[in-house]
This record gives sequence, C-alpha cells and structure tokens, in this order.
Amino acid sequence: SGSGMRMTGSGATMATTGELVDLVLGANTVGAGMTITSTGAYTGVGAADGLINVVANSLTTGLGSQYSFTGLTSGSGMRMTGSGTTMATTGELVDLVLGANTVGAGITVTSTGTYTGVGVADGLINITANSLTSGYAFQIPHTTSVISTTGSLMRLSSTSADTGTSGTLLSLNSSASLSGTQFSQTYSGLTTGIGQEIIVNGLSSGTALNISSTSTAATSNTQKMLNIALSGTSATSSLTTYGAYISNTHDSTSGVNVALYASASSSNASSTNYAAQFVGSVDIDSGAFLYDTKTGITAIDNLNLGTLNFD
Repeated sequence: SGSGMRMTGSGATMATTGELVDLVLGANTVGAGMTITSTGAYTGVGAADGLINVVANSLTTGLGSQYSFTGLTSGSGMRMTGSGTTMATTGELVDLVLGANTVGAGITVTSTGTYTGVGVADGLINITANSLTSGYAFQIPHTTSVISTTGSLMRLSSTSADTGTSGTLLSLNSSASLSGTQFSQTYSGLTTGIGQEIIVNGLSSGTALNISSTSTAATSNTQKMLNIALSGTSATSSLTTYGAYISNTHDSTSGVNVALYASASSSNASSTNYAAQFVGSVDIDSGAFLYDTKTGITAIDNLNLGTLNFD
C-alpha cells in the first residue's frame, strides 16, 4: 500500500508556470520520455487504480491533463494499442466515465486551421475498421432515460454561412459495396410519432430532398428510384390509409401550385413512356371523377372536362 516514489507539490502557492515534474527530452528523435511497464495480470479497476492515475477531484475550470504537439507532422500525438484478439467482450481500450454531470463535453476536438483533409487517413476523428464483418465500428447505446424535446442522441450542427455549393454537413460514401443496405433506419417501437423529419423553412430555389441516379445497369424490370410500401392489418375497420400524402398550399397571386409532377421520356423513339401507372381505382377531386377497376367509370359529378389538360 506504500508508494515507490511520491512527489508533493506546494499546493495553492504554486505559480502558473510551476511544474511538479518537468521532463525535457531535448533534441531526441527516438526513444521514450516515460515508459510504464506492468508484467503482471493487472486487474485494478478502482478509483485509486490505473497504471497512470490522475486524481483532480477539486478541478473546476482548469485542465486535468494536457498534451502539446505543435510540431507534429506525420506522427501521432497519442497512440493506444489494444491487445488484439485476446480482448474480451467487455474490454475497453478507452473508457470515459462522466459520472452524474448534466452539461459539458465528454470529448472535445478543436481545429483552428482551415482543415482540408479528405483522405482515408484524415478526419478530426478517424475510425478505421477494415476487418469489420458483423460487428459495429461506432455505436451509441441508449436504454434508460426518456429523450426530451430538445434532446438528441447524436447531433450534427453547423451555424456558419455555408455558401459552398458542394459542401456537405453529413457525407455517407460507399464506392465498392454491390449489395446490402447502405443506410438503414429501424423504429420498431414508433406509434404516433414521426420516423424521420426534414425541415427547410428557408428554402427558396433549392430542393429539400434530391435523389438522383445515372445508372445504366437496369435489368429485369426491377430498378426503382423510390419504393414506398405500406401494409398490414388495421386494428379497426373502415379506415383510410395513405401510401403517400403530398400537398402544396402556397398562397400567391395568380400562382400555380402543383402537388405532384411526373415525367417520363426517352431519346429512343421505340420506347414507351408512362408518366404514371395506376393499379387500382382512381378518385379525382373527392368523387368528382371515379374510376373503378371492376366497373369502369362510376361517377362524373361537377367535373368540367374542359379544364383538364391531358398532354
């Protein structure tokens, strides 16, 4: 229970530039400034354990640990190497325990330069898992507390005036994957909420959601740009459900509001182009025109055919 070496500072009388331990390596190019070697099966997990243990329980606005690498080029400011395949399921290379804090940051990465790194080895946070198969490279589990209105399990925020036309707040890139699901969202417990919401209240001439493909590999009549499937047995009878619900309610003088615009074309004269195909009955203007797949047209009520434009 003793100490192999103990150094006791002067407490509150230490000046800003004071140092309890000062290791000056000079102009060395290799070697270690400090090496800690433990040859035993180390199992210490208590508050007083750790091959390196920094205790600063009275710390408020200062720094518990600080490292400066102002001349760093291709090296690493800090490297942690795990035990490889011998690590158990509950093993952790880095374990950050914030305790009962209600504000503040667990990890803060600050870059004051004009960062331009876009290579596979770049990134203010870079996770490389080239041997990953069925595991997770990045996981945020949440099982207990109820996330409130302003809470977020993960948030990406940008308050700068991003004027670059090719700038991206979140970029997901998969260039070699040929099958599987590239982006999957599962909300199996959702009932009355919203699965995904996109709000762009400042939209002017832009597009809120843009999906594009220039693929020339279409085969077997199965290529689909957007596939929406809604199914299941309703809990009660006489319900009306919608596979897609689109509205456009702009208020403008002499304006034209189009809720759905569909176009199909081809430069090949032998192609057949359908702007829309309906498999099922058709209802226009809440019963003004009804077409039933079994009995044909069943209602034309207050429908001025002269205003319809079939181009």
